[in-house]
Amino acid sequence: MAGAQGDVQRSGFQPHAFFWLVLLALAVGVTAAWSLNPGNYAYALNSTWVHRTEVGLAAFAVTYLVCLLLWLAYHGKAVRRVELPGGTAVEAPDALDAAAQDFEEFERKTEQRFSEVEDWLADLDARLSAVEGAASTTGEG
Repeated sequence: MAGAQGDVQRSGFQPHAFFWLVLLALAVGVTAAWSLNPGNYAYALNSTWVHRTEVGLAAFAVTYLVCLLLWLAYHGKAVRRVELPGGTAVEAPDALDAAAQDFEEFERKTEQRFSEVEDWLADLDARLSAVEGAASTTGEG
């Protein structure tokens, strides 16, 4: 049923923006592997193909990590925990969370103070209007 509530009409496939970043990382990896000069690569099983694959995967991984970090930074997030093979993990301290919570508390208190000052000014304005109104009625008589 066209036009029913909840229907979503899309004019074609719209990939997520991070897809394009991964595609960029893949293109960098393929370009790095393709542009290698052939040579004797004993550490790559004496195979140009294995060496190109290693270089391409390394270039892809580095570019992917850079894109991932930039994507997280764009969304205001940070890498908090990095796990390595073998159960080793590196974890960021909670200082960032503590600073964010302290700022939220500061922001809440500041908003409360502004609200109190606005209430005080409104009360002062009302009192001043009352005094001016009383002065004008006694001055006319």
